[in-house]
Amino acid sequence: MSNGRFRLQRVLDVRRIIEKEKQKILSVAMTSLMQRQEELASLLDKKSHFADRMDGIRKGNANTFSARHSYLATLTDQIEDKRCEVVKTEGEVKAKRQDLLKATQEKKALEKLEEKNAEAFRAAQTSLEQQFLDEIAMRRETY
Repeated sequence: MSNGRFRLQRVLDVRRIIEKEKQKILSVAMTSLMQRQEELASLLDKKSHFADRMDGIRKGNANTFSARHSYLATLTDQIEDKRCEVVKTEGEVKAKRQDLLKATQEKKALEKLEEKNAEAFRAAQTSLEQQFLDEIAMRRETY
């Protein structure tokens, strides 16, 4: 503290780097989640449109009906798979958000220590300056 330098500055710098990395990781996970949600919405939309068209088309042979039904079943399976992916990705995003929160808290704790260190240094400097001024005033009085 005598020179005003924060002894844990390197640790604080590392914490800041870790926090930025966690932010990037969270950003990638959130992008992945949004992409999966869009894919799910697209599949749901595709299934809805196909089901509407299927309701309108009653003509055709058994093979055509079977193929349409098979396609609809495939879409349903894809939707379920995509929903599972979305839920899994939501869990990953939540975990990564918690990691970022922890990293931010650790960084803020060190920043508070840094601020307290700076305040203590300023107080010590002010005290030294006051002592110096008092000494000068006392010497003037003696002369």
